[in-house]
Parts: sequence; C-alpha cells; structure tokens
Amino acid sequence: MNRFRRMKTLHKFSAVRASVHTHRRKPTFRVSKRIFAMPGIEEPAGSPGFFAPLSGARPVASLAVDREDQLNLAAAYPQAFEPAGPHGFSYVWLDAIEPDVLALLIRMSWAKVAPKRLTPSRTD
Repeated sequence: MNRFRRMKTLHKFSAVRASVHTHRRKPTFRVSKRIFAMPGIEEPAGSPGFFAPLSGARPVASLAVDREDQLNLAAAYPQAFEPAGPHGFSYVWLDAIEPDVLALLIRMSWAKVAPKRLTPSRTD
C-alpha cells in the first residue's frame, strides 16, 4: 500500500473527534488537544533528535501506545514497530506494517489519549 493510502487510513480512523494541528513543523492528530499520532514527512536529509525518524526518507508515523503494548508489538512486528521511549510514543514504519494492524494501532493510540468520556469502554 502506498504512503498516500496509508495516510488516508490514518486520517479515516482519526477523523471522529480528532483535529489536525502542527507540532514542530509536523502534522499531528489530536483528541482533546492531546497528540495521538504524528505522520512523518519524508525528507532525504532528515533532522536530528527525538523526531529524526519522522523526517527521514522512510515512511513512518509516531503513535501513542501503552508500555506493555509497545513491548509486545516490538516483539511481534520488529521490522514495523519501534518503541521511542517509556512514555508511550512509538514509531510505526508504514512500509512494513499491514493495513489492518495499522488501523488497530491508530484506534489504540486514539483510545490511549482520549478522555474517558469519549471512550466509555476504557478500563484504566
């Protein structure tokens, strides 16, 4: 699936109760002002620091994922999923993940940061 279709998938699953803003010159998807997804911008030169993978040549998105899920997903999808630290954000390499798994990750990310009033089935 090409990058445009993957980003369209990202938008499709985030469109309900989500908004798009810019953070550090990159688009972000938010729910109640909290970031749950940052699609990368392909730039051959990239940029240094924590957000470097979001501005490289490989299609990527950063999603908020619970720590236990981070570890499990990294083990299950080592070519497609990389924890970006203990605070919940992870890199998802779009050229290595199946569309249905990406859709699940987007929903998980949205549910992780959404207020409880928007996610009545949330149990934490």
